[in-house]
Amino acid sequence: MVQEHTDVTLADVKRLLEQFAASRADKPRNHVESEYGDLLLYLILLAGKSGVDLVAGANRELEHRARSMPVPADRYL
Repeated sequence: MVQEHTDVTLADVKRLLEQFAASRADKPRNHVESEYGDLLLYLILLAGKSGVDLVAGANRELEHRARSMPVPADRYL
């Protein structure tokens, strides 16, 4: 059964991420993967409810990072 989340603020998301980061250090990899999966599903749900296109946003961010953080030329040697 999927729980429906509503009225989520950025402060809520920040608090949850801080709690998650603090609590995952000593957990087995499969548990951390499950928690990451839960976060991903929650992000997809939140984006869907707010009409945000995650793929478009990720592509814009990748383009921005490519322009602002060019790969050093010696990396390809």
